[in-house]
Amino acid sequence: MSPKRSELLIISFLYWALRRILELAVLLFRCEEAKEIEILGLRRELAIVRSQLGRPQPSTTDRALLAARASTGWAAARSRCPNRA
Repeated sequence: MSPKRSELLIISFLYWALRRILELAVLLFRCEEAKEIEILGLRRELAIVRSQLGRPQPSTTDRALLAARASTGWAAARSRCPNRA
């Protein structure tokens, strides 16, 4: 008898939820030094990827959308966040 699609979906979701809970537990109990080392490693990986890919070439449409978004949404969103400088 093969499992139903809904059973597989439930098992998949439970696996995903368990992984996220375990990741959260690891992050909560990790010392600050380990977190800083991981951040440094991730920044280095990002720098390597950026150097390999080069500078993106946005199209005219992309530039127009970014300009519209910058002029309307971001300033309003920042004003609602009191913790941001």
